[in-house]
Amino acid sequence: MKLKWAATLLIGAFITSCGGSASVIRREPNGGTLALKGNHSKANEAASKMMTDHCGGPYQVVLEERVTVGQRTEADATGDYEEKNKKGTTEGTTSASESTVTKDIYEYQISYSCVSSVP
Repeated sequence: MKLKWAATLLIGAFITSCGGSASVIRREPNGGTLALKGNHSKANEAASKMMTDHCGGPYQVVLEERVTVGQRTEADATGDYEEKNKKGTTEGTTSASESTVTKDIYEYQISYSCVSSVP
């Protein structure tokens, strides 16, 4: 059972690391903003197709940026405990420590404008 679960995680991580996608953040009649996820090259390909489809042809990338979209907090707690022997005498000491790290979560975004084919 554990092996099957580990294999599923490994396959999922492999697919995520190999693939890329784009999703709509904002869409207007003459442009919009897309978020890129996963493999940057493949995500750019997906974004290019989405922008071409939306614009019905040519488009111009007006901004590419890395945007903070959230935060992730990780906590690590360690400690010893106090142990009493059969006589009730303490043999260990109690100590504990906890550390917390907060990291920003980023995503890459592309903003684009549709280019009019009319001169």
